[in-house]
Amino acid sequence: MSNVSKPNVSKSNVSKSKTKIIINGEEHEIEEEESLLPLCEEEGIPFGCTEGVCGTCLITVHRGNECLNELTKAEKAFFSQGDSTPSGTHALTKERVERLACQCRCKCKGGVIEIED
Repeated sequence: MSNVSKPNVSKSNVSKSKTKIIINGEEHEIEEEESLLPLCEEEGIPFGCTEGVCGTCLITVHRGNECLNELTKAEKAFFSQGDSTPSGTHALTKERVERLACQCRCKCKGGVIEIED
C-alpha cells in the first residue's frame, strides 16, 4: 500500500467550482471568467471578427443569463443597429436572450447556462 495521499476532491466539489453549460444539447463545464467562444466553436457555432461587430457568433441563451457578464459596449452597439435587438428586450421571455458568444464570459460558479445557435 502506498503512503502517497490522494487529494480530497469529490465530484460535488468540482461541480460547485465550475458552471455547467449546455450548447446545442451537449454538456460542458466552464470556469468563472472564461469566454464562451471556444466551447461554442467546438460545438460548431461559427464566429468571425471576435470583436462583437459582425454578429456571426449570435447565440440564444435559454437559461442562465444571470451567469453571464453584462452586455459589453460592443454588444450594445451591435444590438442598437436596425433589426439586431436582443430578444430579451421584446417579444420573447426574459429567460431567452440573444448574446454574442465572443463577448460572453461566465461570471458565476455552480450555475447552469443553456444556449443554442
